[in-house]
Amino acid sequence: MIESFLTGAAGAGIVAVLGNLLMWALQRKATKEDKKDLKIAERLETQEKETQVIKAGLEAILHDRLYEQCTKYIKKGEISSSELKNVEYLYTSYHDLGGNGTGTTLFERTKALKLSEETDN
Repeated sequence: MIESFLTGAAGAGIVAVLGNLLMWALQRKATKEDKKDLKIAERLETQEKETQVIKAGLEAILHDRLYEQCTKYIKKGEISSSELKNVEYLYTSYHDLGGNGTGTTLFERTKALKLSEETDN
């Protein structure tokens, strides 16, 4: 009877040790995967920040070009259809990036200008 008790206890001990080893191995694997996922998440966050900076920079450049072109034609008092198409192209990209306000006001004023004859520049 003592032998069966010892055998049972040894078996239970072995099962417990194996269970603990298995849990340790699974936790270690999860930790490696968690670290890998964390690195991926950090890279994605960095890329998202860079994308936002690039987007803001591009929006600023488009705003500058739109402002320059619109004020030029508003001062002139007229615009040709090809010039208007170019300004509209700038405005559409600017607006799609989230630009509004001054750019929209200038574009609306430019669209309202008298159309001039096309000229070769």
